[in-house]
Amino acid sequence: MKKSILSLLIILPFVLFAQSFPTKESHRIAEIQQIAEEVKASYWPEWMEVPFIILLVDEDFEYLAGHPNPATFSQASYFDSLLNQKIYFRKRTFPKNMSASFPLIDSNPVIVMGNIMNSYFDEERWVWTLLHEHFHQFQYTREGYYQKSNELDLAKDSLDGMWPLNYSFPYENDTVDQIIEEMSGLLLKSMDGESVLPKYWEAKRQLKSVISEKDYRYFNFQIWQEGFPRFLEIDLLQHWNQTNSNENRIKLLREYREEIREDLSEPNLKDRGRLIFYSLGATEWILISSTNHQWKRGYFQHMFNSDTLLKN
Repeated sequence: MKKSILSLLIILPFVLFAQSFPTKESHRIAEIQQIAEEVKASYWPEWMEVPFIILLVDEDFEYLAGHPNPATFSQASYFDSLLNQKIYFRKRTFPKNMSASFPLIDSNPVIVMGNIMNSYFDEERWVWTLLHEHFHQFQYTREGYYQKSNELDLAKDSLDGMWPLNYSFPYENDTVDQIIEEMSGLLLKSMDGESVLPKYWEAKRQLKSVISEKDYRYFNFQIWQEGFPRFLEIDLLQHWNQTNSNENRIKLLREYREEIREDLSEPNLKDRGRLIFYSLGATEWILISSTNHQWKRGYFQHMFNSDTLLKN
């Protein structure tokens, strides 16, 4: 009995100190749940049905929300009344400014996200970045995703799954840089309403002709994998603003567009590396969505390759 009481006294301060999901983030995650519920039918039902599992990285602890019963995670938990679910927690293991999603707990894709104070984002962008990462969860749960990504044959000897970040694309090649600059200029014109699809498609074919097949597969992989979720941040924000607009969201939408214009005005492939794929890819998908109304259906039908949707 004494031993049990002693153990409880040792554990109790840890539990009491840790069991408090940060209030600001809790309210913002509740807001995401509201957005998902309200746009579920009108925007993309299958996306919003994917479990929203997040590991929030705070100063000293990590809080797991959205997982019904994590067998391979700390079982220390409490019930959060605002989020209406059980929250699990453990001592912090990830960097405090983390922003990524990947299979983590019981093979489920999990968003690992630093709190608002430690992230690179203000509160509004933090919310929409989480929705960006939630779409990655959607990608990872689609049938055939891992098989088809392996069939791209881009991992080489990488065993840690980091090849999407570390693939040796010819960023230093002057010809490639010039073509990317041409593509960026055309996409800028498309943002202003100019019809550029034939010219853009020709520029993309030119890129394909000067790089290896693997390099082109990687290029299209990045456009599909990262460019599309960035596009969705903008597209979903526009959709949400039709009925739920406020000053912060209008400001964020304007910032997204300004940042894309800035990136495409000076793509500078040698310096920016793979980061250019976010704005380049987002704008390619803006172009696709304006000319192909089946873009949502076609996105997963043509995994890792937007060329077919560009042509149709």
